[in-house]
Formats: sequence, structure tokens, C-alpha cells
Amino acid sequence: MKYHYQAKTLNGEIKQGIIETENISQAKKILAGKNLFVTKIWTPGLKTTLGNLFNRVSMREKTVFTQEISVMIKAGFSITKALSTLKEQSKNQKLKETLQAVEKAVRDGESLSNALSKYPKIFPEIYTQAIAAGEKSGNLDKILDRLATNMQKSYELSNKIKSAMVYPVFV
Repeated sequence: MKYHYQAKTLNGEIKQGIIETENISQAKKILAGKNLFVTKIWTPGLKTTLGNLFNRVSMREKTVFTQEISVMIKAGFSITKALSTLKEQSKNQKLKETLQAVEKAVRDGESLSNALSKYPKIFPEIYTQAIAAGEKSGNLDKILDRLATNMQKSYELSNKIKSAMVYPVFV
């Protein structure tokens, strides 16, 4: 996939260009290897702000991901097989790219928690630390189940609060 980028050099000079890689994170790594600090990166045809607005992972999508990977791990799927399956099922391009990178990292020998921790905007530190505890204790399936339950409750509470805040606006 081709990505347009804007980056700064070590001297502060702004560079722009196009790079072709599998995903955005790989593009950023390649550019960082050339001592370029990415300030913007986008796919052709999308404005950066528009791309960022629609290229995010919602709380609902993270909750569903956590519920589904929990069920798959309980059913005996390997972590890589579960990630591969969920990647293929995902309709969100950002989540799909992230799961592809996480799956590759796990195949290369990293732990699931370490691979997920590279994406703090999607998987916060408390999420990855809980998974790390599950990996160390051998209770990954139980931890994922608890995370999914807590995320579902948080999602429902957030929706109730939003609904309660919208009602006075209409009145």
C-alpha cells in the first residue's frame, strides 16, 4: 500500500514523499530508520484529518475483539490463529492493520501483551498489563474474559451517560 508522508529531518527540515509498505507502522519504522520523524502519514485520496477521524478503533470494536479472542482462546485456538481469524473478520481497516502487525510479532516470538503494547492508542497500558499478568499466571483466557466483561460494562455506562446528556439538549 502507498502512503504519503510529511516528516522532519534531524535538522528540522520538512520532507514530503511517498512510501510503499504493508502498513502504516512499517512505513513509520522505515522512515525512522532514515532519521525522519513522521509528522503526518496518510493514504492517497484521503485528507489527513478525515483519515484520522474515520481511521480509529471504537470502544465497541475493542470490546468485541476482546470478547471474541477470549472465546477463541478458551476454545483452544492458538493466539496466532485467533488473531488471524479476527483480523480477517474485522471491517475496521485500522484494527485489521494492527492485528496483522500483532499477529506477526507473536509469530516472531513476542508475547501477546508486548505486541499489543506497541499500540497504546488502541490498547491502553492497563489492558496490556492485565494480559501480561494472564500470560504469566497461565490464566490468559480468564483475564481476557474479565477484561471483556469490564469493557462491556464501561461501554454501556458510557452510552447511558451520553444519552442522559443529550436529553436536556432536546428539552
